[in-house]
Amino acid sequence: MTKKSVEHKPESLERVWELDALRGCAVLLMMLYHWVFLLRMMEIAPIDPLSLGWLIVARGASTTFLLLVGISLVVSFQKAQQHASFDLSLWRRRMTLRGLQIIGLGMAISAVTLVIIPQYPVVFGVLHLIGLSILVSLYLVTKPKLALGSAVVAFALGSSVKQSLFAGFPEFWQLLVGVPPAGFQSVDYWPVFPWMGLVLLGVAVGSKLFERYKRTYSWRFQQSAIAQRLAWLGKRALLVYLLHVPLLICVLWVVKVL
Repeated sequence: MTKKSVEHKPESLERVWELDALRGCAVLLMMLYHWVFLLRMMEIAPIDPLSLGWLIVARGASTTFLLLVGISLVVSFQKAQQHASFDLSLWRRRMTLRGLQIIGLGMAISAVTLVIIPQYPVVFGVLHLIGLSILVSLYLVTKPKLALGSAVVAFALGSSVKQSLFAGFPEFWQLLVGVPPAGFQSVDYWPVFPWMGLVLLGVAVGSKLFERYKRTYSWRFQQSAIAQRLAWLGKRALLVYLLHVPLLICVLWVVKVL
């Protein structure tokens, strides 16, 4: 048997269901944490959402989401490349529009929170971060090493060094990079440094996991019924994110009244 005959051939992709399933897991963790947060915020149960255990749940969900943004962007790019009519500039315009749409949704949430909870407004939340990260990362999908280096820089700037580096910036830009003004509070705050680093890391990881829209790793697991349900949920992550908090508030309000 020749070496060529035993060489591993990456599996072709229709839809990367395991990415959808992972995203579905993150959605469930997010909903669980927001449920606990609202129970405390609405004074229904004395649960501390800032305790270590619940913070691990919250960070686990957000870390998974952000990594998957980068990985999914790579998969989207490689899938688009399979078409004979592929045009890089058109793909970038489409992804730019996608990023701007997500930023727009984030701004809508900001407007709502400024009215409903002005003491804890969402000024730069996770949707703002994801939208901006897409705008940056779509130029790095063909440069995984640069994406990895940029991720390292983002993580480094997320440390205490950013306090001195951005001290002279206007207040909004300080907020954007992760140096909020004294007394700032928000129910959803995800500054560029260090959190964009996770998306950039996802671009680098995705470039290793997938090549020419094929898995570069051997995958022997089939979808189970649970995985299919998680993948179904993961495909609708943005819709669930937008709707679940208002629905949870309504449910908990009824519970509190009763």
